[in-house]
Amino acid sequence: MKIPFTYHLPGVPSPRAMLALDGTALRFPDPTPDEIAGVWAQLDDAARTLRASSLEERVRRVASACAALRERGPREWREALAASAGLSLSGLDAAWEATFAPLTADALREALGAERLDDASLARLGTRVPRRILHVLSGNVLAPAAQTLVRGWLLGAAQWLRPASREPLFAVCAATSLRDIDAELAACTAVLWWPHASAAEAAVLRGCDAVTVQGDDASVDAVRERVREHKPSAVFAGYGARWSAALLSASGLTAANAAGLANDVALFDQQGCLSPTYVFVERTPRVDAWCETLGAAFAEVESRTPRGPRTPEICAGLRWWHEVARWKRVSGSVRGFWEDGVRWGIALTEDPAALDATLDRHLIVVPFDSAEHLGAQVGERAARLQGLAVDLSGWDPEAQT
Repeated sequence: MKIPFTYHLPGVPSPRAMLALDGTALRFPDPTPDEIAGVWAQLDDAARTLRASSLEERVRRVASACAALRERGPREWREALAASAGLSLSGLDAAWEATFAPLTADALREALGAERLDDASLARLGTRVPRRILHVLSGNVLAPAAQTLVRGWLLGAAQWLRPASREPLFAVCAATSLRDIDAELAACTAVLWWPHASAAEAAVLRGCDAVTVQGDDASVDAVRERVREHKPSAVFAGYGARWSAALLSASGLTAANAAGLANDVALFDQQGCLSPTYVFVERTPRVDAWCETLGAAFAEVESRTPRGPRTPEICAGLRWWHEVARWKRVSGSVRGFWEDGVRWGIALTEDPAALDATLDRHLIVVPFDSAEHLGAQVGERAARLQGLAVDLSGWDPEAQT
């Protein structure tokens, strides 16, 4: 498998020192503080030109670039990027489409409108608008990397992206592909992996105005501490662990919703914070039959978009989860269990705490009787809820209280 470029550093054409990423054949530049300062200067020049255009012009330009990336696809990166993301080739194609398809001009205008951002408001904000942003990415899904880039481009900012060790190639794939699509957007963007708490990280941090971090809570907290050490004045935005769910009435227990839910779970192999892990369903005698329908939908999507390769450790963890679910099915805390080896699993339980929510195409289905009961079933998890797919057709909560 051919390994493409591992970095995108405007102003550093031939890095001297290279670092290895443990467990891979990938090598990354290890730039000096002076080289990093030079990259910041190159990014600043390109971003200054970008900011000279109106916000509407940037919207059209960014949307056009995203449409071109969507149409172009990963091309020569496809095999390496699928391996990096832990996806099958068909899974990568679906993930690529889901990453770029939503980034239309109308969607960007709607997002800016929701934030009440236009040329006048950006001018009033003045220096409060960050000009240099570092994004520390998580390695579970592709879409957040594209979304952070888009936000920075709309602001006209110079941006560094530090990919995760788990998936270090998507951001550089997008940035280098942009050289042929919109060279100016590519020129105000740098992508480089570095070891956490390294000299390179410190040098990038000292140059930035704002830092965004995606990852688990411990990772976010660790980066926050290093930002406080190296650039305490920088704006910090951390995005820690989140989860998502589906909420269905009895009338919503349809084959179409089962198919849609299976597709949402299979996309990114359930690694993203918008991937459903729980399904809260209105109590009805049809719940068991619908879980069987959901299992058939899982099997269908598995044949169409199979899972990517899994490590022995992941497979061992899934086997353990299945064994626990079977045991709890016998003991009574799990009411029903549908599975296909460790390819997928559906557990029906009255107690959402009966099983840990695993990923990799597994769902926990939890019945509820009323709005109050639903709130109790969700419990403290509500504080971390990221997304909710809802079909409550025919449900009258007042009639059940």
